[in-house]
Amino acid sequence: MKPSLLPLAILANLMKYMNEAVDEVRKAEHRALLAEGNRILVGTKYLWLYAQENLPEGFGEWLAALRGLHLKTGRAWAIKESLRDLWDYQRRGWAERHWQAWYFWATHSRLPPVIEAAKTLQRHLPNILTYFEHRITNAASEGLNSMIETLKKTPMGSAIGVIGRWPFIFTWGALISIRLFQRLRRGGATLRAN
Repeated sequence: MKPSLLPLAILANLMKYMNEAVDEVRKAEHRALLAEGNRILVGTKYLWLYAQENLPEGFGEWLAALRGLHLKTGRAWAIKESLRDLWDYQRRGWAERHWQAWYFWATHSRLPPVIEAAKTLQRHLPNILTYFEHRITNAASEGLNSMIETLKKTPMGSAIGVIGRWPFIFTWGALISIRLFQRLRRGGATLRAN
């Protein structure tokens, strides 16, 4: 596969794949433990999806206690957290070394969802490693896209962003007044070139 500047979208998707794998491991382990009458994983779904530094206050002890039980879910979570360390590297060579160690750990974890996620990410490795040469992400465009999608889901007339009294949205490089758009849709106004 020829490397491209596609790590743009892959950065966020890497963790999405791993979060889904951790959740699948948790579900399977939770079902198995419930069948034995053990309710230790009840209410922990979102706990395992947090990044270490984003844990809400008081959840750290809970997570540490669960990880101390040597659950499969704890192992999957540790593998996910190790993948996050990849972005701390400044050089491609060191990032590749980290990837190789991480990939070996993930594929030898005996956790099918984690193995599947690792193999999926391995197929995109050239694009992932391109990030270390260019340091380009699409975070800004993803954020803008999210704002546009949110605006599209809100009823017309409610303002997401307000400049003075007039709400505006940013689309395709032009600022369009929502109120003007509403009048155009009703047929009450026309666009004229000055």
